[in-house]
Amino acid sequence: MQINPQYSVVRAHSLPARLAAYQTRRMFARFLSASGVAPADTIMDVGVSSSRAYEHSNYLEAWYPHKTQLTAVGIDDASFLEQLYPGVTFCRSDARAAIC
Repeated sequence: MQINPQYSVVRAHSLPARLAAYQTRRMFARFLSASGVAPADTIMDVGVSSSRAYEHSNYLEAWYPHKTQLTAVGIDDASFLEQLYPGVTFCRSDARAAIC
């Protein structure tokens, strides 16, 4: 098992990973209803991961329907998000300098 030290040490598809995915889906639904975000609003997701190990890795990029309104920011190279989710913009940043 390859571990992404910034993210998690549980095995993909294990019970803890499935529970985390379930809770993340609930958080996502609550975010959409509580925030009042509209399709034309822009969102910046700070803290995206280079991990692809879990269904709920980078869930906002995966599940948000208005991809062109979404900028993903992280310290790791997660530029694959732009290909995986067309419309999403990735910006690599450590809060001192950004490479967008």
